[in-house]
Amino acid sequence: MLDKVADRDVVIENTGRSGRGGVTHLQAPPLGPQCPLLASRGVEALTEEEIEHLNRVWHRLDPWPDAIPGLNRLRSNYLIAPLSNGHVRLLTNMAKWAGIPWDLILSAELSGHYKPDEEAYLTAVELLDLQLEEVMMVAAHERDLDASRQAGLRTAYVHRPLEWGSEPDEVVEKPDESTYDIVAEDFVDLAEQLGTEPVI
Repeated sequence: MLDKVADRDVVIENTGRSGRGGVTHLQAPPLGPQCPLLASRGVEALTEEEIEHLNRVWHRLDPWPDAIPGLNRLRSNYLIAPLSNGHVRLLTNMAKWAGIPWDLILSAELSGHYKPDEEAYLTAVELLDLQLEEVMMVAAHERDLDASRQAGLRTAYVHRPLEWGSEPDEVVEKPDESTYDIVAEDFVDLAEQLGTEPVI
């Protein structure tokens, strides 16, 4: 039954922020035994271990099929890192689970500002010891790219038509080619457009 519950809807619907002090963690708030979200899916009487397993579903997400081959190609010529609103431990666990070859982990947590706040992007660039025009934000979310472009970064859009689901009203339209510095079909296409060779 857990496999049926640990789906995209649970992840998206139950996302929240928790933490102490000025910096908070973006994560799923704990699902308790009386959680209406679980009840709406016909799930009852979970053990504490099952609830904990479900609460950490974010940490076990599988990558899109093109992600690892594309990132390996990009890594041969570029420094690659995520810049996510997820906290550092979450991003580290995701990378270890999925075998994502990041050179380092960047998180909005490090700046104390969530994207699309400009400070999240500027802090990442500062930590990399680079100039704004030397850094490219790559994302499937236009809001993220629009904010990073406004902050001064270069931008690449990676098309994920099924990012929000497969229903006709959920399918994402690809933006016009002129909207960002690069508009790619996937990470392999992005690597090709940036001139990297396949990794053997």
